Amino acid sequence: MVRLYIVRHGETEWNQEGRMQGSFDSKLTEKGKRYARLLSERLKPISFSKMICSPSKRAVDTAKILNSDCNGKIMLDERIVEMKMGRWQGMTEEEIQLQFYEDYKKYIDQPELYRNDDGETFQDVLARVKGFLMDIQSEPDDGNILIVTHGSFIQILLILLKGKRLTEVWTEPIVEGTSLTRIDIYQKKIHMICIGDMSHVRICDKK
Repeated sequence: MVRLYIVRHGETEWNQEGRMQGSFDSKLTEKGKRYARLLSERLKPISFSKMICSPSKRAVDTAKILNSDCNGKIMLDERIVEMKMGRWQGMTEEEIQLQFYEDYKKYIDQPELYRNDDGETFQDVLARVKGFLMDIQSEPDDGNILIVTHGSFIQILLILLKGKRLTEVWTEPIVEGTSLTRIDIYQKKIHMICIGDMSHVRICDKK
């Protein structure tokens, strides 16, 4: 059985400011680093056969905190990067709505029709997710795999595994920074153990 431990990167400065990041980057906040350290403690008893990470700096910085206790080399994979958002990157939601109202409306209400001249479509990300998942499903032996990625990747992975359409992409709850999603694969059958779990963060740490 292959067990996937899928982690969204820690909170960043732009997450805090409500800015869209896409392929751009911003630094992890102190909260993001603290949550990653708490998750690292939670994962300490688990032996990982490999660790796969998005090349984005915010994901790599999160992985390095986790890797201090998980051991093993970090493998970078371009297929699990955040959805590229073109001209929207660095802008707040309010700014995007003001400048790109019709496109933003499609992004939210009709994701299957959304287009961004300088970015990706949801179909583009879905193709990346499918390719990555096919490789994971072909893993020959048992093991635990730690994956550090982004919100859109996890969102689209979940609708794919649940047999949902792109029109339903926003029906899945948004996963928080350093949340843990656990998926087991046995003989190509999928078992979802937990989604967006934040139990490593104590209530007092959420303040």
